[in-house]
Amino acid sequence: MTGKLETHERKLVAILRASASLHFADADKADAEVERVLRLAIREAEAGRSRLDKKRWLLRMMHMPS
Repeated sequence: MTGKLETHERKLVAILRASASLHFADADKADAEVERVLRLAIREAEAGRSRLDKKRWLLRMMHMPS
């Protein structure tokens, strides 16, 4: 990820990394899953997905219960 993240974005990335680390023993696989989901989120945001539903949607994309 490039650029400076805002506080709520850093929190979201931390939540995603923590969730991924619970489901993937390999840290590289966990980071790859977080990156994949964030790329999907960017595409969805560009398509107009609601910001309020972002966390639940991202966790669902990672096939994790919210």
